[in-house]
Amino acid sequence: MRFGVGVRFVRRLNGRVDSSCSESPGNILARYFNTSSRFSAGGTSDVSTAALPAYIDTHCHLDMVLNSFATDVTSYEQKRKQLYPRGYAIHVCCDPADLPAAAALQKHESLFFSYGVHPSYADKYTPTVEQELSQLMSLEKTVAWGECGLDYFRHTRIDKAIQRSAFIAQMKMAVSHNKPIVLHLRDAESDALQLMQDHLPPTHPIHTHCFTSTPDFASSLLSAFANLYIGFTGVITFAKNLQEVVKVVPIDRLLLETDGPFMAPIPYRGSVSHPGYVPLIAAQVGTIKHLSRDDVLRQTMENAKVCYRLPSSLGASSNTSGQEHGDKKL
Repeated sequence: MRFGVGVRFVRRLNGRVDSSCSESPGNILARYFNTSSRFSAGGTSDVSTAALPAYIDTHCHLDMVLNSFATDVTSYEQKRKQLYPRGYAIHVCCDPADLPAAAALQKHESLFFSYGVHPSYADKYTPTVEQELSQLMSLEKTVAWGECGLDYFRHTRIDKAIQRSAFIAQMKMAVSHNKPIVLHLRDAESDALQLMQDHLPPTHPIHTHCFTSTPDFASSLLSAFANLYIGFTGVITFAKNLQEVVKVVPIDRLLLETDGPFMAPIPYRGSVSHPGYVPLIAAQVGTIKHLSRDDVLRQTMENAKVCYRLPSSLGASSNTSGQEHGDKKL
């Protein structure tokens, strides 16, 4: 079942389905993230694809990205060549309603997949859904369970007890399937850390995605779990407090992600975020850590291979010549 992009944004951002909502997705995003007043589907980038190292967007919602460009999953390959010919991506399906779109994307070589139930949809986490997700874990390109977790932000409609129950169940499933787990943790630090320590082995691979908390919480997570990685989005290009977090996260425990279509980096804040913006996030990490953009891209690609158990050869055969991809504007 497909939802209109406006409703999809409402559901993702405040956990409420309101099909009568007449406000545009752009205005919702602008109000929610304090971005520009117009959410543009035509955002471009000055990142040249020529000579970029191969890289990976470790967390994006490509069905929503394509919807934001007024197209659908059938146009994925065309958009990929236009937006990120040097990149790979992990498509995250976190609403049971979106499973058909994820299935339609499975054929693309540049994609990997993670399946789970977002805390905003925790009331959908039924035994039937759990069984369906469990079956998807056997697919060759399924690399993780999630995103799942806790979201206590003021807009959530899901009772905290329901969220905790779904979170615990999904941690157990990730462990039983020996899959890395992708976590969505927002304004729930104390509960999240306690539940993680209760239900995840200290060596389990974890991606704490779209990190927006404090340096202290980041340090606590890194200390408690030896194979935990912290993901940063385009928000680090404009949120000074998160730049302080980047400083305390070792480069070998850091992942790059867009959370597309959300969280576009400066100078494209308010536009549709997509995997082509990963080099901009890498550049910001490099500025903070005094590393080159390309060194950040290479290291975070290696980090993703370890966290997600991706093929060690991923990206090794990519042609880096500008002749193949041209000096395109993303």
